[in-house]
Amino acid sequence: LVSIIVDRREVYLLGEMSSEVWINSGAVPFPFTRIPGTSTQQGIAAQYSMSRMGNSFAYVSKNNRGEAMIVRMNGYFPERISTHAVETTLVNQNVSDAIAWTYQLEGHEVYVVTFPSIGTNGLTWAYDATTQMWHKWLYTADDNSYQRHRGNCCAVFQGMVLVGDYANGKIYQLDKTNFTD
Repeated sequence: LVSIIVDRREVYLLGEMSSEVWINSGAVPFPFTRIPGTSTQQGIAAQYSMSRMGNSFAYVSKNNRGEAMIVRMNGYFPERISTHAVETTLVNQNVSDAIAWTYQLEGHEVYVVTFPSIGTNGLTWAYDATTQMWHKWLYTADDNSYQRHRGNCCAVFQGMVLVGDYANGKIYQLDKTNFTD
């Protein structure tokens, strides 16, 4: 067991190579029961890559045929949302330390996943669930090199989308009218 999430009162248990869904059935002596037909041969490659998105959640997946496909749960089954372009950047890379968070701005829900170990400066991909399009989200450092996006986590507070910076610990507001970091 690598990661766990509760969605619509059902417990999703994601292992290294497979997953299954359980529910609290009230049985005695153990109250949880596996829901038949919910087991999949798709596990999670990065423990912290899971994040809620819409009425479901997304994560970097892994199975016995490979890893680094990004999926979104569709009911009980993972559905591929990553493209070949995204997956090509992840081939033969360490994806186990990936972290993800989501935010919503002007009706666009975005899944942001960062791979700190890829390349010398990391890599961040963002998936807009509304447009179903991906983009790299990079930060331009003082030396004009591209680095992973500075955001490491996100929360909504008093109507603001706040993002925690992994490098300096500061909290910033995500604002569509501000094009600087």
